[in-house]
Amino acid sequence: MPILTTTSPYLQPLDYDNLLSSEQAYVAALITVAEEYLQDRFWNRQIAAATYTDEKYDGTGEPQIFVKNLPLNSVTDIDIVATSFTGTSTTTTYAATKFDIQTNIGKIRFKPGSFLTECGGIFTHGFQNIHITYNGGFSPVPETIKLLIAKFVIHAYNPGLEEGLIEKEKLGEYFYSKAVELIQKFPFADKKLFDSYKIRRIPSY
Repeated sequence: MPILTTTSPYLQPLDYDNLLSSEQAYVAALITVAEEYLQDRFWNRQIAAATYTDEKYDGTGEPQIFVKNLPLNSVTDIDIVATSFTGTSTTTTYAATKFDIQTNIGKIRFKPGSFLTECGGIFTHGFQNIHITYNGGFSPVPETIKLLIAKFVIHAYNPGLEEGLIEKEKLGEYFYSKAVELIQKFPFADKKLFDSYKIRRIPSY
């Protein structure tokens, strides 16, 4: 489901209702690629709350791990896959009750004392061997995020580029190549707001 709709009051500067149908289609396509770019390539997270089933992570060898999509609303369960020297894999499922979660940074940590009973209380080292089912993201989506996406679309909108760029694939190539440059043109306060939702790599300790 899109975060921003063409009826959003934040898009009022475009006077959407009085645009030609081709121009409206261009705005709709811009919204789609703007949301994709900001979430996948800039913010490094999906914004709206959703359930992620068996999302895969590398085992850290630490008692905690961090999910991608914040805030972390709830954890259903976690599978830890152990592979023997002979190539045999064994999957152990741990219920949410085995963990403490820190919502704002997406941190999942084995509860104190679990090192005695639960796989040493660590997320065993491995490649994509931790499978987490959880719910993450905002519900509802903050109005600030909707406003930022709208500002991005308004700045990117140019009626002279609409012909031949309506298709998502073509628009995406253009949009992604200009997006970083576009953000740099925003006022300092707006750039700080954009950055405030960006997820950066968090140390495991």
